[in-house]
Parts: sequence; structure tokens; C-alpha cells
Amino acid sequence: MSGTQPRQSVAAVQLCAVATSISPIVYAVVMLVMASQGALPFGPEALIEPGLVKPIGTILLVVGVGVALLSFWARAMLTHQLTEDTDSLQARMRITLICMAISNTPAIFGLVLALMAGLSVYVWTTWGISLAANVYHFPTRAWLETRNDNQ
Repeated sequence: MSGTQPRQSVAAVQLCAVATSISPIVYAVVMLVMASQGALPFGPEALIEPGLVKPIGTILLVVGVGVALLSFWARAMLTHQLTEDTDSLQARMRITLICMAISNTPAIFGLVLALMAGLSVYVWTTWGISLAANVYHFPTRAWLETRNDNQ
């Protein structure tokens, strides 16, 4: 067996991106199933006082938006650093996965809040922010095949 590595393809990179970007949807489905079974805390059973849901939700929402915006900056910075020697499909896959991982942070904030206090508008909003950022970061074939464009 030779020591060659398997070739990456645009479709493989996009498949990885799909798997990464659906995590907010998976969180939402799991939380809806848990809520339908009465497994999510709500009201007096919540792990945090009902009066604290709004301030904690607001804080997580603001931080989540900041982190999502950070993912846009990270993509621009990482793409700008590509040179003729370093620009490759593997480098662009790395940029995609890093930025999508960063943009999934608000969804994790929403998941934690849902587990502590049940479903709320803050939870759905953080998941929506993550999903929107992941859609933005989804790699198109043209972007993956372009070399040294510094876009």
C-alpha cells in the first residue's frame, strides 16, 4: 500500500459543510422531542429562576451575535492570508470548517439555555443566527475551485 493520501473533492468538502451546518437543526429537533416528552424544564422546574431567563437569554444572544460576526471576520482574514503557495482545496476546507465551527457557538448557547430553562425566543434566535451564519459560510464550488483570489 502506498503512502499517498486520498484526494479531496469539492463534493467531499461540501458534504462536511452540510454535516457541520445542520447541527442547529439537530439541536432544535432534539429539544422539540424533549419538550414534547416533558423532559425540558419549564417554569418552576427550570434550573434557573424564571426571572433570570430574560437577562441570561439577552446576554447569550448578544454574545452569540458577536461570535457569529467574528466568524465573518475570521473567514475574511484567513482567506486574505492565502498565497499562491498555500491556496488549495485543503486550505479552503480548513477555512470553511473553522468558520462554521465558530458560527455554531450561538447554537450551543441556545442549547445550554434550552436545557436550563426550556424553549424560548432566545433559544430559537440563537439557533437561527447559527444557521444563517452557516449558510453564509457554505462553500460554493466556484469559491473552492478559485485559487489565490483573496476574497
